[in-house]
Amino acid sequence: MDSPTPCRSCGYVDTEGKICWEYTFRKHLWSLNKLKSNYKGQAGRLYKGQRNVYITHMLRADIPKQGDEHRQVEITRIYRKGRRRYDFDNLAGGCKPLVDALRKHDIIHDDDGKRKYATVVYFQAPVAEYPDLDPDTDYVRVIVREL
Repeated sequence: MDSPTPCRSCGYVDTEGKICWEYTFRKHLWSLNKLKSNYKGQAGRLYKGQRNVYITHMLRADIPKQGDEHRQVEITRIYRKGRRRYDFDNLAGGCKPLVDALRKHDIIHDDDGKRKYATVVYFQAPVAEYPDLDPDTDYVRVIVREL
């Protein structure tokens, strides 16, 4: 029997037939301060525009819909030189359009209490920690694991 192969991006080792998907794309992840609202006025239009961009990326990622398994989603904001770290509230709030895009395409279930939903964790790091990426560009990395 072959030994499990770790995920090339995150090192996750599949020992029970679980699956890991990774998708990285060029995008500046806005902070909550920039979005502020998901339904009113100018901020609402900004939110919806961001959500629609993420929906397009999730279609390209080709990650299957969530079944009965529990999933963990890691969202990493990879920021270029000249940008600074967000505090946690701004990081998590800025990820809301992306999390909503994941829900819209059933990559994760809504937290309605009827089904197992996903655990979402947030990270951020300077692009210098990723030598395979262009140092002058912002990125978002999404890793989805079945647990």
